[in-house]
Amino acid sequence: MKFKRDGFLSGRCGGAALIMTVILLALITVMVMGFANLVRNETASASSHQGRGRALLFAQMGTDMVTSTLRNLTADPSLTWASRPGALITALPEHPTKLVVQTDLHSGMPSARLLDVTSDVKEIFRPANLNVSTLHDNGSHLITDQSLAGGSSPISLPLRWVYLRQDGSVDFAEEPDLTDEDNPVTGRFAYWADDESSKVNINTAWKRNAPGDSNTAENYNSFFPTHPSGVDLASVFAEADSSLDAEAARLKADFLHAYITPNHRYTDMAGSAGRFFNDLSEMRRLDHLPGSPGGFATALSNSKFQLTHYNHDPDTTFFNEPRFVLTTQEKYAPRNPDGTLMRDANGVPYFLDILNVANSDPGEASSQNLSRVKLDKTIRKLITYLQRVDWPMTSNETASLQSKYYPGTNELRLTQLALNILEYVRSAESSLDLVEPIRGIIDLPGTYGTPGAFVANAHVSGVINVGSGVANIYKGSTRNLFITEVSAWVGDTPVVRGGNNYWPCELFCEIHLPKHGGLEQINLADVDGKMVSVGFSTYLKSPGEFFSPDTFATFTGKYIPCHATTIMGGNTMIGAGEYRVVRLKTVIRINNRPTTMPLRLGLALGPKLTPSQVATEGVPDPGSVVNHARRLELVPVGQTFTMTLDGASVSPESIRSYEVTEYNVNSVARSWTHDENGVLLPRLDHSFGNVNQRTLGILGKEASSLTFLPTGAPELDVDKDGKLTDVGLRMPYPKGHAKNPHGIVYSAGELGFIHTGIESNRNATTGGVPFRTLRLQPSRHDTSVVPDWAFMDLFSAPVVVPNAVRTVFAPNDSAVAGRVNVNALVEPYADVTRHPQLAGSLERNLPLIALLAGVPNPSETDEDRLLTTEQARTIAENIYFRRLASGGKNYGYAGAYDSPGEIAEIEGVADQGELSESVLRGIASLVTTRGSVISIYTIGQSLQQTRSRELMVTGEQRQRTMLEALRELDPTTGLATQVRFRKVGHNDLYP
Repeated sequence: MKFKRDGFLSGRCGGAALIMTVILLALITVMVMGFANLVRNETASASSHQGRGRALLFAQMGTDMVTSTLRNLTADPSLTWASRPGALITALPEHPTKLVVQTDLHSGMPSARLLDVTSDVKEIFRPANLNVSTLHDNGSHLITDQSLAGGSSPISLPLRWVYLRQDGSVDFAEEPDLTDEDNPVTGRFAYWADDESSKVNINTAWKRNAPGDSNTAENYNSFFPTHPSGVDLASVFAEADSSLDAEAARLKADFLHAYITPNHRYTDMAGSAGRFFNDLSEMRRLDHLPGSPGGFATALSNSKFQLTHYNHDPDTTFFNEPRFVLTTQEKYAPRNPDGTLMRDANGVPYFLDILNVANSDPGEASSQNLSRVKLDKTIRKLITYLQRVDWPMTSNETASLQSKYYPGTNELRLTQLALNILEYVRSAESSLDLVEPIRGIIDLPGTYGTPGAFVANAHVSGVINVGSGVANIYKGSTRNLFITEVSAWVGDTPVVRGGNNYWPCELFCEIHLPKHGGLEQINLADVDGKMVSVGFSTYLKSPGEFFSPDTFATFTGKYIPCHATTIMGGNTMIGAGEYRVVRLKTVIRINNRPTTMPLRLGLALGPKLTPSQVATEGVPDPGSVVNHARRLELVPVGQTFTMTLDGASVSPESIRSYEVTEYNVNSVARSWTHDENGVLLPRLDHSFGNVNQRTLGILGKEASSLTFLPTGAPELDVDKDGKLTDVGLRMPYPKGHAKNPHGIVYSAGELGFIHTGIESNRNATTGGVPFRTLRLQPSRHDTSVVPDWAFMDLFSAPVVVPNAVRTVFAPNDSAVAGRVNVNALVEPYADVTRHPQLAGSLERNLPLIALLAGVPNPSETDEDRLLTTEQARTIAENIYFRRLASGGKNYGYAGAYDSPGEIAEIEGVADQGELSESVLRGIASLVTTRGSVISIYTIGQSLQQTRSRELMVTGEQRQRTMLEALRELDPTTGLATQVRFRKVGHNDLYP
C-alpha cells in the first residue's frame, strides 16, 4: 500500500509541476507578448513623436525662409524696399533707390491642374489649405471666416507644397517624382507671410469726429485728425455689419476704445482701468461686458482678414533716412535711444532747428528768438533735399526738384522754396496773429564772414547791406498782411516857401488780408496791443525830400500808422479776402514837378498810438518802429521800382497804380509791372480797395491760355475744370484757434500749400509766377520729371503720443504704429485669373476705407464737407487696384507704390483740381508703403514614401509667428545700420 501511495503522490506532484510549468510558460508568454506589444506601441509612439518633431522642423523652415529673406533684403540701409501681403519689392545695388524686383514671401500659388477638383491629381498632392479651423480661437478659421459669394464654407487659401528629400535637397515640383527609392521624399512645408501694416490696428485706431461733435464730450477724439487714432474704426464696423447706421457704428468704436482707455485719452491706463488687446480673439469678450452694444464677435468674423492688434512701419524715407519732422519744437524732434537728438551725417537734427530757446513761439524773427547759425543749417538741409537726384520713382537719374523749378541755375534760387517751408511751419506753431517773415541773403565772401551761409536780417545790425553782386534776396511768406497795390500822385501847383517849391503829394498803399490766410479778421489799429504802420522807404528821397505838410519837418522814418484818419473810408477792421488803403498826404521839395517816382514800401507792427498822437505827431518815432516792432512786409525786397506818374491834370481818384497779380508774388520789381501786348506798362487806372485788375485778368481763366508761364514749366494751381484758382494759397490759423488747437503741422500733405512761384532774384527779367504751389495731384509731366508729391515722403508731421502708451504707438525710436500700407494687394491670391473663385472675396480694402472715411473733402460751396463711407469705398477700391486717374501715370515699380505720395496719381484721390488735394492731405501722415511687422503662417508635414510609390502623412504641425524688425539709427549718420528681428508672438496651432 505504501508503494501505491507513493506512486499516487508522485503522480500528483508531477501534474502540479506540469501545471506550474504551463502557468509559468503562460506568464512568460503573456510577458513576452506584452513586452512585444509595448515595444510595438512605443515604436508607433516614437514614430509618431518623431513624425511630429520632423513636421515641427519643416514648419519652422517656412518661418526661417521668410526671416532670412527679410534680413537679406530689408536690413541694408543703402537699399530701398517696399512690402505688401505676401511679397517684398526691392532694389538692386547698382540702383539702390529703384524698386525693380518682387520677392515672394510665400511658397507659391498652385497650378490650375492642382486646383481643379475634377482633375486626376492624386489626393496627396493637393495643395495645402492655409485657412483651417483651429482650436486657438474657438473654432474660428485661421485667416478669415469669410465665405465665397453664394457659399457657406469659409474660403480655402491654397498654397503650393515645397518638398524635402532624404538628402536635404528641396524639390519644388507640385507632383514630385516618387521613383527615387535612394532619395525618397521625407517631408514638405508651405508658408505665407502677411504684412500687418496693411490692416487696421484695433489698438491704435478709433474714429474721426463728425461735424457738430462737441470738443467737451467725453468720447470726443481730442487727438488731431492725422493721429493714428483717426483711422476710422467706425467704418470697419459699418462695413462688417450693413445693418448698422453711422451712429451705431461710432458707438461700437467708442465702446472698443473705452475698453483700452476709459477716458479716451490714454491717461488712465494704469491698473485695471484699461489695457490693449493682446490678440484679435479678445474682441469677442466685448460682447459680454456691461453696456456692450454687442456684435463684436460677428464683426470680427466678418473682418478678421482686415484687422490686427499690432503693427508699425519704419518712420524713414525711401532713402532709408529718418523723415524730417515739420516742426521747430524740439519736444517733437526724433531722438536716439539715449535721448540725444537724431542728426544727419553733418550734425543737423531732423527737424527745423531754428530757435534760440527750445520750444518757444517761433513767430518773431528777432535775433533773440531765432538762431542765425541754426537757421542756416536748416535751410541748407532743406536745399539738399531739393537737390537730390536719386528719386526712386523717376526714369531720369539726374532729375531733381531743382532742375524742375530752376533749370540750369545754381542752388541759390532753391533757398526761397526752403524758406517757404520753414515759414509755413513757423506760422502753424505761432500763437501770434501776424508772424514776422524772415528776410535774408546768401552771404558773399568777406561780407559777414560765412561765405555761402543764409544770413537773416534779424541777426545783422541795421538793414542788410545787399552790396553789389547779391542778386537773390529772400522774404518768407507767413500768416501776414500783404501790400498788393501802390501809387503816388503829385499836384500841379507847388507851395513856395523860402525859395523852395513844395509840391503836394499823396502816397497810396493797399493792404490785403488773404482769404485763406489763417485769420478771419484783424484790427489794423489794435493787433495784440500794437498798431500796423505803413513805411515809405528812404529811397523816396531820390526825386526830392518829403516833409510834413504842417511843420515842413523832414520825414526820416515815414511810417504811417493805420488809423481811422489815415485809412481811406476810416475802417481799420479788415476781414479775410478784404483790402484797406492807407493814404499819406505830404509835400515833396523839388524844383520841378517829377514825372517818375521810385517806390518801396513796408509794414511794421509797432507801438499803438492814441488818436491825439496820430493827429499831432503824424508818424511814430521811427526808431521805436524799426527796433522794437515786428517787420511784417517789405516790397520790393532790396530795391525800388520806378513808377511813372500821371500828368498834373489827373486827380488823385483817377491815377494809375502798380499792382501785383498775386499777393505772395510781390518781392521783386518785375512783379509790379504789367505785360500788355508784350510791353511792360503800369496799369492805366487803379483798383484800390478791391481785387486787383491783373488778378481778375487771369484768375478763373484756362491755365493753358495763360502766356506768362513758359512751356513745360511746373503746373499752376487749377480747379477741376483746368481754370486758375487761388484755393491752394493757405496759411495755418494761430496756435490755439479752433482750427489749429495744437499749434502744429498736422500732415506732410500740407506741403501742398508751399508756394513755388515767389521770385527771389531781383535782377530777374520776369516777375514771379502767381498761383503756383507744390502739386499733390497727378503730375502733368512725364515720368522723367520728379513729381511734387514725391517730396512729401521726405517729411512727417509731429506725432504726439502719451508716454504711457508709447510702446504701442511708437514701439521704437524709428517707427510709428497704426499707419496703413497702401500696398494692400494680397499675394498670391490677387491674381484672380489663376484663382477665379476668390474674385471679390479676398480684397483687403477695408483698411483703406477706414483711412479715407471722414476725411475733409471741401467743395467750392461747402468748406466742411467730408468724405462719406460710400465715397471712401470707391476711392479705396481704386487705390487697391491701382486705377489711375485721367492723366495719372505709373511711376517706379509698376505693380506697387514706391512712395505714399504716389496715390495722388489714382482716380478719386486728388484728381479734381487744387481743392481735392485735401483728401491726400487728410491721409498723408497715415499712409505707408511698407511694414515692419510680418505674420508668418506655416504648415509642415512629415512624409513616408512607401515601396508602392505612395506618400503617407506621418505628422503635421501648423504655426503662426509674428516677427518685427527693430531699426536702430546710427546717431552719427541717421541711417538704420542696426536692424534686429525678434518674435513678438508665436502659436502652435492645432486644427
